[in-house]
Amino acid sequence: GHVGILQYAALAESGYFPAEDLKHTKEIGSYLQGHPDVQKTPGIEAGTGSLGQGLSIGLGMALVNGFPFMEAMSLLTKGFGNTLGSLGVPIMLGAILAMGVQDTGAAKAIANFFIRLFHGKNLELAPALTAYIVSIPVFGDITTILTSNIANVLSKRKHISMGKMAAFTQTGLNLTHAMVPPTPGILAVSILLGADLGLVIGWGVVISLIAFLLTWLVLRKWTDKEFVEPVPEVVAKIEETSSNDVKDILITGDDIPSTFASFLTILIPVV
Repeated sequence: GHVGILQYAALAESGYFPAEDLKHTKEIGSYLQGHPDVQKTPGIEAGTGSLGQGLSIGLGMALVNGFPFMEAMSLLTKGFGNTLGSLGVPIMLGAILAMGVQDTGAAKAIANFFIRLFHGKNLELAPALTAYIVSIPVFGDITTILTSNIANVLSKRKHISMGKMAAFTQTGLNLTHAMVPPTPGILAVSILLGADLGLVIGWGVVISLIAFLLTWLVLRKWTDKEFVEPVPEVVAKIEETSSNDVKDILITGDDIPSTFASFLTILIPVV
């Protein structure tokens, strides 16, 4: 989706569809959607709506064409370029982990950990610090999706402005997304500069955490000035509560994993 417009331009130039149709890109009903659709867009060979599908598609094509597994993986990694070749696998694994975090409910378990840690107080920190952690191996925009419902539920449950929830959740995820490997951007810079990845990760966590806490201390009162309602569709079945009992505040759901397993899912690509 990120390079969809460029891909559409190349397909139009190659004669797959008229160039004048490019003006209808991302319009409702257009065959030139935000994510290229293999069933609607001429010239598209595979639908890759979910991040990480490039690994399975590329590997599958290589194996079908007779390449040994290890050689296929080497070719996929080299496809990211000679300079950034070693980033290929971490980028794809981070995308795949995002789906794992979503499917297992790991983000909810991590949020519940912080709710318990702060005894049900300062609830904006639960989705914010969850986003801070999840965004280390997972793309920032995907982390937004993974944590937005958590922020909405807590906002409704304890009548906290979504302005406050969203502000600190975005602060947390953007700090680690920009400063802590294996997020691709800072990982690429570290490799290009020949930096020690262990030190970059360590100092990135320290500096970004200090920046987050200072931002929270300075702005937590200011974000209360305007009350923003949570998204109605997300919180339709959530009841507001005046109880301060942690058990009444926790995020509930079917088959939420243990806290240890949830943190392990996030730490694997970092290690």
